[in-house]
Amino acid sequence: MAKRQNMAVERADAFVAAVNASARMALPCEGVPERCRLPATASEGSCGWRVVSAPDAGWLSELEDQLPYRWPLTFRALIGRYLFPSFVCGPLRLYSVGVKDFAAEDTELRIAVMRDRLCSRLCGSTDTSRLPALPMAVRHPPQSGWLDELGRLKGG
Repeated sequence: MAKRQNMAVERADAFVAAVNASARMALPCEGVPERCRLPATASEGSCGWRVVSAPDAGWLSELEDQLPYRWPLTFRALIGRYLFPSFVCGPLRLYSVGVKDFAAEDTELRIAVMRDRLCSRLCGSTDTSRLPALPMAVRHPPQSGWLDELGRLKGG
């Protein structure tokens, strides 16, 4: 298990390095965790950002206890070790991790996963009438991979 865990951590670290090395669009500052904001990049309510290491992921076990399954090791390594705003990376849309007032942030992972219609049913909630319909499509990586020839994220 330690080998699989180490591989998952290495993959998450490589993904973060690729995201931080790529050009990223400025995002609304209120949706960017304080520690992720780049200094001197704020203008008109938007700011530059980067993925940063997380000080504590005690919330992760608590959230997973509410779910009928555990997340894959690589995804768990990513969300348990890093803070980041909600962003799109190629075909992936990642919910934010580490927004201070996450109860008001509908793109925060802890809120979004419980708003998911299927997950709510699996977790025992019966009131899904106010939840938006979310697509359940799964995208597999392209044969050419997620990175271009220079090691940058494609489309990100």
